[in-house]
Amino acid sequence: MNLLRLTYLEAIIDAALRAQPAPVPPKRVREQLTAETRLAGGPVEWAKVQPEYSVTLERRQRKLAKKAQAPVEGSRKVSVPERRILMPVPGTQQPSSQISRGSIETLCRERARLSTGLAAAEADVRRHKEAIAEIDRRLAVAKSNRR
Repeated sequence: MNLLRLTYLEAIIDAALRAQPAPVPPKRVREQLTAETRLAGGPVEWAKVQPEYSVTLERRQRKLAKKAQAPVEGSRKVSVPERRILMPVPGTQQPSSQISRGSIETLCRERARLSTGLAAAEADVRRHKEAIAEIDRRLAVAKSNRR
């Protein structure tokens, strides 16, 4: 169970970093993890309360940062000049800075933070739509009972 829980945690974090919907839990523990995530308020909220969350998030961010710096296999080596960041990243001191290893990691962390927030907001939207659909269903039933 613990290994499958960690696998699911990594999959949720990876999906959040890539701005994709949360994955389905592993088949063997699907019922239990689905119930736990529902109680927590969604997959992202469930992931945040796991003790391994911060370590796993940091590790996935570093891995994505390395991938962003690695050249694509089979492609020609292209020289790309460094560019200035025009929009400041919230929470940084300098309004614009040269792109470097540190700033790439900062951008990856900011992207992860925003992706996680987006996933949480999407979960809220989904819950609100379900609640609205349930209210509409109840209103339709109430309206049909009046006739």
